Amino acid sequence: MKPFSLKNLQTLIQNRFISTSSNIQLQNSSSFSVEYLINSCGLSSKSALSTAQRLKLDQSKIQKSKLVLQLLKSNGFDDAHITKLVEVRPEILMCRVEGNLKPKFDYFAKNGCRGKLLSELMISSSDITRRSLNGQIKPTFEFFVELFGSVNDVVKASKRCPWLFHPDLENVLKPNVDMLVNEGVCMRNLGRSVLSNPRIIFQKPADIICGFNAVKKLGIDPKDPQFCTALRVLIQTSESILMKKMEVYKSLGWSEEEIMCMFRRNPNYLAYSEEKIRTGMDFFVNTVEVEREFVVAHPNLLTYSMDKMRRRYNILKALESKKLFKWDKRCVALLMSKNEKVFFKDYVVKYEKSVPGLLEMNQGTALADKLDI
Repeated sequence: MKPFSLKNLQTLIQNRFISTSSNIQLQNSSSFSVEYLINSCGLSSKSALSTAQRLKLDQSKIQKSKLVLQLLKSNGFDDAHITKLVEVRPEILMCRVEGNLKPKFDYFAKNGCRGKLLSELMISSSDITRRSLNGQIKPTFEFFVELFGSVNDVVKASKRCPWLFHPDLENVLKPNVDMLVNEGVCMRNLGRSVLSNPRIIFQKPADIICGFNAVKKLGIDPKDPQFCTALRVLIQTSESILMKKMEVYKSLGWSEEEIMCMFRRNPNYLAYSEEKIRTGMDFFVNTVEVEREFVVAHPNLLTYSMDKMRRRYNILKALESKKLFKWDKRCVALLMSKNEKVFFKDYVVKYEKSVPGLLEMNQGTALADKLDI
């Protein structure tokens, strides 16, 4: 073992001093960032502590962040939107205003995306700050405005697909849309489908073509509003899972012809989980006691929330037990047709005093057997 020399001691002291000094600087920087995020950006203490790990602010950078905040406020961002944006993408505080943010904000404002819409777009698609204005943002934004028909819908789509401005426009998006429209798919129907689930046109063009041909073979016309839905289901669901879903329906008594007829009417029926399919069939056949054929003829029954259907069914049966209502198969429509406010007014408020506990049942806090159903 080497003897411990004076030189070793000096080195140890120097290294410890450097390490301690660096830690103090880091702590000071972190403390400054947290304080700034709380006082200037409205973050909570917990959020500021977390966000500060991704953002190292100090006095030398504070002027840049102040310019960013001024720009956001001048473009209609309210305090809540600024807070949310900084939480999602704190690096925006370090972006150049004149060379990055302002030209993009000016472009969006000129094209109808300003104030609340602009703030929501930036929060949902925060990587816009890293995209080229002329190379990516302009052509992609204009492409989606044409597809959806409005700026408002572009913002909606960005919330469902945060990387809306990232995909390859020329090699993926345009070829997919052009192919579908040229083959007879209505632009309006395609826009609605993409707005509901933007990922449908982010697939490889070869996969879109394959899916398109598969849907046509099933007998769905490209002009049919359900064509795009069927395309999405077939593209995003593997063949093995589709076959499994068909086996679930068959195990419940459906024929293959009935399944395909149902799919053509609403392709989403093959996208439901096995639990949703079985729960729905069990409720209508065994609880409501309608024939299986009735559900086959009205498959839209399976689209609704079973919790909501059970709650409404229990309320109507409670009224029947007090001779205030007569239940028959035609009443199945009441389980789904009336909106919540109308149903509440007509069947809960109206009979609340006659059937104690009805209000609690509507809120899901009482069981049907408490009302002697």
